[in-house]
Amino acid sequence: MRKRKILSLFIATIMLLSIFLSGCVNVQKSGENSLPAGNEEKKTEDSNLEGNLYKTGLPIVKDKISIRIAFSPHSANRTPFENMEITKVLEERTNIHIEFEQIPSGQGSEKLNIMVASGDLPDALMRIVSNDVLINNYDAGLFLPLNDLIDKWAPNIKKMIADPMVKSQLTLPDGKIYSTPAGELAPWSQVSQYLYVNKIWLDNLGLDLPKTTEEYMNVLKAVKEKDADGDGKTDDEIPLSMVGVDNFRTLLGAFGIACESDYIYIRNGKVGYAAATENFRKALEYFHELYAEGLIDSESFAQDIQQLYAKAKSGDLFSFNQFLNTTVAGPELGPNFQHLLPLIGPDGNQEYSQTILGVSHGLVLSAKTKYADAIIRWVDYLNTDTTTMLEVCAGLESQGVWTNLGNGRYLQNSNKVPEGLNWIEWFVNTAWSTTSAPVYLGPDFIAKNRSLEGDEITANALKRALEVLEFKLDEVMPIVMIDQDISKELALINTELSLLVRNSAANFIINGIDDAQWNDYLNKLKQAKYERYVELKQNIYDSKK
Repeated sequence: MRKRKILSLFIATIMLLSIFLSGCVNVQKSGENSLPAGNEEKKTEDSNLEGNLYKTGLPIVKDKISIRIAFSPHSANRTPFENMEITKVLEERTNIHIEFEQIPSGQGSEKLNIMVASGDLPDALMRIVSNDVLINNYDAGLFLPLNDLIDKWAPNIKKMIADPMVKSQLTLPDGKIYSTPAGELAPWSQVSQYLYVNKIWLDNLGLDLPKTTEEYMNVLKAVKEKDADGDGKTDDEIPLSMVGVDNFRTLLGAFGIACESDYIYIRNGKVGYAAATENFRKALEYFHELYAEGLIDSESFAQDIQQLYAKAKSGDLFSFNQFLNTTVAGPELGPNFQHLLPLIGPDGNQEYSQTILGVSHGLVLSAKTKYADAIIRWVDYLNTDTTTMLEVCAGLESQGVWTNLGNGRYLQNSNKVPEGLNWIEWFVNTAWSTTSAPVYLGPDFIAKNRSLEGDEITANALKRALEVLEFKLDEVMPIVMIDQDISKELALINTELSLLVRNSAANFIINGIDDAQWNDYLNKLKQAKYERYVELKQNIYDSKK
């Protein structure tokens, strides 16, 4: 009896299970033409996966990964990148966490050299690798060639590298590319510094903007001797303050030797070394006269940039030689400073040495990284379109730095800077900025995408640049990836030359110069192989004619 009950229960269970399964099959069949079944969703997802990496779209990886990136922020940056809103948003979109290794501003080269020498590199280096570092180390197995990765995973970067100018500046002598392109190639990027004077003080003194070196000296004397700021005192104004000898270099155009940062200049196809010319001596004698008259701040050869900023913001400084007036003097006093056109020198020279538009190295990958594919997809996403690039460089639209105008163009809200900040401070503390982000904004990006109406900062920057570039020299040293041995030789010679010129020039400006001292200086330049340096530079210039 008991066995018969168990058998009946077993048969009933089988019948119920059969009915349930039949119903499930019917439900699935009835829904074939609506939503995909779960196993079909999985099949689609798997087809877009290669390991943990999605081949297209967002997120970039299925399971979150963490990558280490070393970078150096803008000098005005005070907000850790990991705390920025865009950093958090990018992690949400891509499923990639960035562990930033911040190198203090101004220490990028030193710290990078230590990393390279030890071989202890993070997954990627962001905007801190120079041409010299790449050329001198690309064959040491430290950095990962990116050609194949870009072809496979980075359609946006591939389009950028299709530009011959971009490709030539990124391609190493072995024919490979080791970095993604980056940088903002705007017109003002061709101007390194402007000579500014306080227009309000000039008006107080009844003086016009100086046009010549002689007029500039006379204006500085008037500032020193009279009550230029109108506070009833004649001893609290600083006529001119600089930051080291390099700050004087951009004024050499008045003496017919406008040159690049290594003192190389080109005239009629001939390369020369400005710091070894008689005109350089004339410039030093002019600067010494300014110094002897008490017109140059005595701390100019010892102070750093922040000390200069403090003097300008205090309201005691009349003239300085920097890029942006509001960065130096702040949002309130900055607009009082008017840039000058390149000064006309004693022999009628009026030149400006433009900074050649160069592509920066955006992201360089360590050969040891486990996440090369994901990193390339990540940096390619950052360069997807105008909106994404703006978000990375200037923050989310809701943060106010920029506004989408809805017509394919955007407005930079330079007229809405929060109180207590200048434009640069707001810009570089909201997002990664154009100086640190691995984003490439080509020569036509501003013209195509940015509206100048209501953007006084950009309009003025463009106006300043175009006015000064009227006097630019068209002959410039091309940016090329040269042979490793030549690169090392150039770097070695230039290190010694730069130190010699910097120390000698500072001494001559402060103490003056006579024939014996000048001849001794020229002999030291020869011993430091400046003639060999010029020869190598001439070969580079000739190779790209």
